[in-house]
Amino acid sequence: MLKKTYYALVRLLGSRFELKGEQTLTRAIHTFSPAGRRVFLGLTAIFMVSALVLLYQVNRAFLTPVPHRGGTLTEGVVGAPKFINPLLATSDADRDLSALVYSGLMRKTNSGELIPDLAASYEMSPDGLSYTFILRPDVVFHDGEPVTANDVVFTIGKAKETIAKSDIRGRWDGVGVEVIDPQTVRFVLKKPYVSFLDNTTLGILPEHLWGDTEQSAFVSSTLNVEPIGSGPYRVASFKQSRDGKTINSYKLTAFSRFALGEPNIQTIQFSFFADEDTAVKALRKGDVESIASISPKTIAELKTEWRSVLSFPEQRLYGIFLNQTQAPIFADAAVRSVIEQTSDRAKIAEEVFSGNVTPLSRPIPPGILGFQEEVFPTALTPEQIQEARTVLEDAGWEFDEAKNVLVKTQKKETLELRFTLATRNIPELKAVAEILATTWEQVGIRVELSYFDEGDLRETIIRPRKYDALLFGGIFPAESALYSFWHSSQRNDPGYNITMYANPATDKVLERIYSVSTMEERLAGYKTFIDEIISDKPATFLYAPNLLYVVPGDLNGIAAGVVTDPSERFGSVYEWYRETDFVWKIFQ
Repeated sequence: MLKKTYYALVRLLGSRFELKGEQTLTRAIHTFSPAGRRVFLGLTAIFMVSALVLLYQVNRAFLTPVPHRGGTLTEGVVGAPKFINPLLATSDADRDLSALVYSGLMRKTNSGELIPDLAASYEMSPDGLSYTFILRPDVVFHDGEPVTANDVVFTIGKAKETIAKSDIRGRWDGVGVEVIDPQTVRFVLKKPYVSFLDNTTLGILPEHLWGDTEQSAFVSSTLNVEPIGSGPYRVASFKQSRDGKTINSYKLTAFSRFALGEPNIQTIQFSFFADEDTAVKALRKGDVESIASISPKTIAELKTEWRSVLSFPEQRLYGIFLNQTQAPIFADAAVRSVIEQTSDRAKIAEEVFSGNVTPLSRPIPPGILGFQEEVFPTALTPEQIQEARTVLEDAGWEFDEAKNVLVKTQKKETLELRFTLATRNIPELKAVAEILATTWEQVGIRVELSYFDEGDLRETIIRPRKYDALLFGGIFPAESALYSFWHSSQRNDPGYNITMYANPATDKVLERIYSVSTMEERLAGYKTFIDEIISDKPATFLYAPNLLYVVPGDLNGIAAGVVTDPSERFGSVYEWYRETDFVWKIFQ
């Protein structure tokens, strides 16, 4: 049977096939005149090209682009890294590299969502006092050693020591941690804390490498320069200056065993620069392709057809914080109201930030529950300035021509409507302060501007509360930061209640919000909180800055979301891609 089938196939394949009418068509073509043949051949060519184009378009209609692994991203950063360690990182360079090299139990994506990273799952107890995490069974550090519950406990223990940054230490005060088994770790809180999961994004250190390091040697360890983590990228190499004191560049490569999947971009090359001007020159020359934290005035010059600019709203709030204890004029509600009314947010947004800013008039910044996006403000008019002057006059303030200032007699004491506005000595804040002072002068308020370096401002002005008014920006790493800024228990250093505001109603609301409560209860509490602050006006809220990130035009998979610091732009870095394949949609 098989033999007969074989010979039948041979006869079939050896047969000569002829199209019916083939000879007729050939004879017909020979009867054409030369011109007719040319027309016939031309039409045939057009038909064939059209058919090919149609097939191509049909094929494209069924194809879709998908990420393809490969490619390199060259990143420029102002400043050089010293501590690629989540417990010690202080500079942007430190934090950027730490965010790529290390992983936490949870990860904050660019959309602001907290998702499991090293953890496979977690469970919160009904009373909100304990969180139990189960690690993924296959997670490892870059050297191949498994990540275990002991590594988590070790890292949290180090976070509580004085070697860690103060804000890191503060997040873990009162939090106990214990190993249940090699894959399970439990945190125990003294009281419910709705922002606790934010803490668990802290990068985990490998105990097998750090465990024998004495506390005195923790800062000087070579592991701070050649780190081993479990994050999406591992250190491949780095280059130092000739004297060995400064790191000039780092090369990171994708970690194939990263918990959330091997990143698409295979290499990220970091180069470090002394200042923004030098970094921008390197960008223009093509030495680097991306830079974060570019100043708004520079950004307009860098946006081209082959570059994109992403704007990440920052989870922080800048405002004018009034100290009624130091400057009694602020006890007058009319003065506080006029300061708020004549703070020209529109002029600040356009002239200082070229529109790359989130205007605020409420005490809750972007990314925090209760935040409401606002309509972009309009510039103050001369009529509004005159109305503000009238508000002061109606409140008893009169212009003293001899002193060239508004004055008011109160309890046999003559108050002058003048104060000092303190802020950091950096271009953006100085420009904001000058806009504010100029407008207030038109109303009749005399303002002296005082600028300080960051350390001096913190140690000699903010901590002892020695200021009349403070132009300041507060970072809100988590929802619970509102408690630190506004609860009466935080009025004195090291609390952040820099207006020394005390209101029993807001105290109760904040205490209730940060215990375990439903989303509806929290939102209702925030409404009460906002209403109280707006009514009392202990501060005037101005804006949240936007992080500006220049990237190559072919960088895909990245989306701008709210960040607390520039390193959070890498939250979903494993999903970024530059190279693309095309597949039929049915195979996705």
